Amino acid sequence: MKKIMETLFGMLGIGIFVQFGLRVLDWFGRYQDLTSLTQLWQGWIKEPTIPSWIWLMFIFMGTLLLVNNFWGIKSIWAIFFESNKRISILTAKTEASKYGWNLWGTTTANQNEAFDFINALKQAAVDGDIKFFGRKYIYDFPEAGKGQEPLIEISPKYLQQYFIDCLDFSRVSTNYNIFIKEFNKPAEKGTSYRDIYMNSGEFIKWLAKNKK
Repeated sequence: MKKIMETLFGMLGIGIFVQFGLRVLDWFGRYQDLTSLTQLWQGWIKEPTIPSWIWLMFIFMGTLLLVNNFWGIKSIWAIFFESNKRISILTAKTEASKYGWNLWGTTTANQNEAFDFINALKQAAVDGDIKFFGRKYIYDFPEAGKGQEPLIEISPKYLQQYFIDCLDFSRVSTNYNIFIKEFNKPAEKGTSYRDIYMNSGEFIKWLAKNKK
């Protein structure tokens, strides 16, 4: 329901601005001889079909929706263009740097921020805001053979109990070696997941709301 409301609000805000723009263009077409925007405004508010205070209210609402709830537009983009795409959690580090997260490096500050970032992502997954995917760790396939263990969705319930390995996230150079497993224990075959991905649209939308 939350995602539906976000999308509807975003569409409403866009619709309001489009409608306003079309009316302005219409008035320019009708009153080409006007010499100032003041005269244009005076003519516009005398429009007999719709009271001007209603249009002003819609314009104000549209402004609030687009400025304060920019995630509504993100929802629309995600639904039509990103709904089936996935982004690796390692690539997510690069995307996060564009929003102020300092996740690259092995300093204590980098690792602390990575820990905060991973915990925030885990919370988003448990809340149902971001879908996670991974390969069930069953065999020790080399990365070239990872297709033998297909990506499957990881349930929010699983992520309540298990942890994205923050040290792997901070140090490794390949997404295939990032695991979700029991805290402070080696990855366990049949239980752990590796090669972690997220729904791209949901992640970008979340990132826009959680920038540093």
